Amino acid sequence: MADLLDEMDGRLLCSASLHQSFQTSYTDRFGRDLSVLVNKSILNLHGFLQGIVGVITDVTELERTREELDTSQKLLRNVFEAIPDLLSVQDRKLRVVQSNWHGRYGHVPEELRAGQPHCYDVYHPGRGKPCRPCHALEVFRTGKPVLTEKYTPRIGHVEINAFPIRDESGAIVMVAEHVRDISDRKRAEMELCEANQRLQAIIEASPLPIVAMDNGGIINLWNHAAEKVFGWEARDIIGQVYPLFSDHRDREFRGLFRRLNRGESFYGDTVIRARKDGSTLPVSRYSAPLRDAAGSIIGTMAVLEDITERKRAEDELKASEANYRAIFNAANDAIFVLDPESGAIIDVNSKLSEMYGFSREEARLLDIGAFSSGVRPYTQEFALAYIRKAGLGKSQLFEWMAKAKDGKVFWVEVNIKKTMLGGVPRALAVVRDITERKRAEEELRESEERFRGIFEQQEDAAMIICPETLVIIDVNPVLARHYGFSPNRLFRYGPGLFLQQPELDRISRALRGITETGRIQIEPLVTFSKRDARILTSFKAKLIKAGGVSYAYCTFRDITERLRIREETKKMQTKLLQTNKMAALGTLSSGIAHEINNPVNFILSNAQMLNDAWKDIEPILDEHSREQGEPSLGGFSFGEAREILPKLLSGIIEGSHRIRDILTGLREFAREDKSPLEQKVSVNMVLEKAFTILQNQLRNYTSNFHCSPAPEDLQVRGSFQQLEQLVINLTMNALQSLPTNDCGVYVSVSRDRQTRHAVIRVRDQGVGMSPEVQKRIFDPFFTTRLDSGGTGLGLSICYSIIKEHQGTIEVESEPGKGTSVFVRIPLYRPLEDAHEQRSEQ
Repeated sequence: MADLLDEMDGRLLCSASLHQSFQTSYTDRFGRDLSVLVNKSILNLHGFLQGIVGVITDVTELERTREELDTSQKLLRNVFEAIPDLLSVQDRKLRVVQSNWHGRYGHVPEELRAGQPHCYDVYHPGRGKPCRPCHALEVFRTGKPVLTEKYTPRIGHVEINAFPIRDESGAIVMVAEHVRDISDRKRAEMELCEANQRLQAIIEASPLPIVAMDNGGIINLWNHAAEKVFGWEARDIIGQVYPLFSDHRDREFRGLFRRLNRGESFYGDTVIRARKDGSTLPVSRYSAPLRDAAGSIIGTMAVLEDITERKRAEDELKASEANYRAIFNAANDAIFVLDPESGAIIDVNSKLSEMYGFSREEARLLDIGAFSSGVRPYTQEFALAYIRKAGLGKSQLFEWMAKAKDGKVFWVEVNIKKTMLGGVPRALAVVRDITERKRAEEELRESEERFRGIFEQQEDAAMIICPETLVIIDVNPVLARHYGFSPNRLFRYGPGLFLQQPELDRISRALRGITETGRIQIEPLVTFSKRDARILTSFKAKLIKAGGVSYAYCTFRDITERLRIREETKKMQTKLLQTNKMAALGTLSSGIAHEINNPVNFILSNAQMLNDAWKDIEPILDEHSREQGEPSLGGFSFGEAREILPKLLSGIIEGSHRIRDILTGLREFAREDKSPLEQKVSVNMVLEKAFTILQNQLRNYTSNFHCSPAPEDLQVRGSFQQLEQLVINLTMNALQSLPTNDCGVYVSVSRDRQTRHAVIRVRDQGVGMSPEVQKRIFDPFFTTRLDSGGTGLGLSICYSIIKEHQGTIEVESEPGKGTSVFVRIPLYRPLEDAHEQRSEQ
């Protein structure tokens, strides 16, 4: 020790330093090992070295404390490193003083770990402030531990346990937190929740009742199917004692729960259960115990299937099996039940014994060859081949030469099908005696040959069809040749090849009403050849029978030419009738004209005399009015009368002339030999004069009258008065057809340059005409306005006038849409051209 002190003094004096210290070990006089700290300093007063001052301090306890602290720190670091979860310590400023950076926090950068980063910079980079709520601040505030869960985007779900760290005074200086990653637990909880939801959905969607109860029989699950089957609502039954046992079955109830609590399960046994309404039903029961995590039985889960329908089906099956045996033996055909592999006879019915002469016991001991003639191919070998094909699911239908026990050979029809009897595949052979049918078929074949000869020699087109479906069974050569289709094509596509749908419907309706002894006839029936030529036929049909089946024997006779001649005759008769009508009209109109002409002459003569008299009276009355004042004439003053009376007299005279002209036209209409009409007539002028006469009627009937004369003066050859009468009649017809005053009449004149005709068009917005009315509008005395005074002569006269002028008239009309009348009259030409034109027409 002394040597160390001396050495220390030497170094101190030689160095520029004024202080030195060192620590060393020392054994005192009692033998104790001590650790001491030696501190020496140079004592310098007023710039002179005065000496060295030294202090020796015993630091043995300090060293021991340091060692214990270092050991504790190492232990703490080991603990930090050993814990897999995040363990960290934060101060009051929320700085991470210490952390093991475990628990998926390895992403924290080293530069942050090296310092004391704020917790929110570590756990939530970029946030810059504490979380809300902050569990560390909560611990600092309350001094109590905090256990909470949080979700962080980077880590997921974590569980945080934060607790305070206190100093010697009990003050909270830091907060330690234990952060555990519980993402897997959360995921498992979510999966468990989803599994429970799926299970609940399955239970609710189940068509079978599902019931769960605890060990005491208290219901804790009751699905929708249970509600529907048993009648109790889940909200009413959950928490209640299992209700499906009727009152007198308590003993069964207690016994059932003893067995369930022992862990027994039930699989498909049939029991009787009660409904809410007191009725009972059979159910098939499936149940198993419910256990907790320790394996202890805590209840039971049961699935109950309503087997009411199944029980009914089973009962019906038993009855059906009894019926099957009765039907099997009561059948009119012989029946074999066969093994489809070996052909062995399993069973036969009573009819087989009757048909073949073998008893049921004898038949079951024989092979199938014993029931065959033995002549190829009616042998055991071929019979087995048919049976094996049927066993593969291919039904077999064939004719077979059979042999009875007494050796008699006869024909049978065999139908073999695969079937399941008692869950075992079998071949069922139904055998029918067809000896009589074979004889009938031969007779039918001979009859068909005779019929074929007659059918094919038929002069008319003929076919045999099914009356319900119109499917063609046969056609004769005449029909195929007449319409141009091959027999195969006719068989494939049917009568629709030469008949359109409306005609097919007519035939179908007629055939539905035909009787076995009756016949039908449709005339005319429109048919079409392959080249779309229209052929009118007389269709006849009657029922025939072949093999017990009814068919329709149909013939088509071409009557196109006969109908053409009939139509031409009808048209000629119509023309003759029209000629007779017009002749009668001429006679009648001549008499009417004669009767009216004399009164009209009286009116005209008297009106002219009054007009001359007025001319003589007017000066006298004029002088009288100047001398003695104006006299009153018929309610008019003399001034008014001198204006009105000449116009009235002129109108009477002009109207009388017009009536006389019309009567002249009627007389000319009545003449058989009329002289040519050679006037040069302006069509626009005809319209102007006609509408002057019709002014009053135009005002009364419509507020919408329009006249459009030709832009040029179109002239025709004819009679001005007759053309004027034509326009008046057509216009009056148009006016009288208007339903209201707002509807219009439109008259126009134009030139048809192609045909060199003047075209007068009269269009109205009236009620229009039906096709039936249009056919008769030119008939004399035909009218639709008989109640309102119509005579039916207007359009008839128009028709005659137009024909006299070598013109034509066309009418277009539709009910509710008005009428348009087009009158075409040849334009005026020199006389020789006119005669040439008339000759051509």
